Amino acid sequence: ASCGRDPHPSPPPPAHAANTGADFLELDPSGEYDCCLLNGASQFFADQSCLVGAAAAAVRSGGRVVIAHAQGAAFVAGEHRGNPAVARSCLPTPALLESL
Repeated sequence: ASCGRDPHPSPPPPAHAANTGADFLELDPSGEYDCCLLNGASQFFADQSCLVGAAAAAVRSGGRVVIAHAQGAAFVAGEHRGNPAVARSCLPTPALLESL
């Protein structure tokens, strides 16, 4: 049995990930990524339209933008109501996503 490693003799190279420490909205929208994952992060951006637009610009044509939160949208909405200085917005709604 194997634990914590791929037993395949020639595994694929690791996926490229970017974590520059820069402000996400200030990154060059290169369109070079297959996927942009915003996990437990989008509520910290006040302008969801701007955030989703920046994420979409970062992925190649046919790429995916994934927006998630482990506790879900209702939890984030409660955090936003309780402390809007920290949780600056709710998760983007399907209507907002479709409008972009």
